[in-house]
Amino acid sequence: MEKREKIENILSGSLIQSPEGLSDKIILAISIRAKRSARIRAYVFSATSFASAVLLYLTGKMAVSELYRSGTSQVFSLVFSDFQTVVSNLSSFVLTIAESLPVLPIVYAISSAVALFVLSAFAINNIKKTESIKINFYKNGYKHA
Repeated sequence: MEKREKIENILSGSLIQSPEGLSDKIILAISIRAKRSARIRAYVFSATSFASAVLLYLTGKMAVSELYRSGTSQVFSLVFSDFQTVVSNLSSFVLTIAESLPVLPIVYAISSAVALFVLSAFAINNIKKTESIKINFYKNGYKHA
């Protein structure tokens, strides 16, 4: 059921006679508020996704520098240079990686990447809502003040 039909059904069931065009004014007010709300949410989610992108850059840079500093990159290079030695000493190799891996910077980078993805999806969704809400200010001669 369309918004107009719902509002007209509500107004027709009341004991008070509603003025002509009241349902159009109500729909206009609802549409304006819905579009404003979607626009505000789109701005907020866009700003927070930009902040999350900056945070992703910083945490990624921190994770990479910690990987180099901890020597994990040297342990991983051993996989490509001498794979047979790694396979024969797999348990000690896995323990060495587990001990030297900088977990906290990696978790920060992954969580900021997830935040960027989610916030960007919310921003895109609200931008689509903003564009999909059509407001006809001049229908039936009504002008929005």
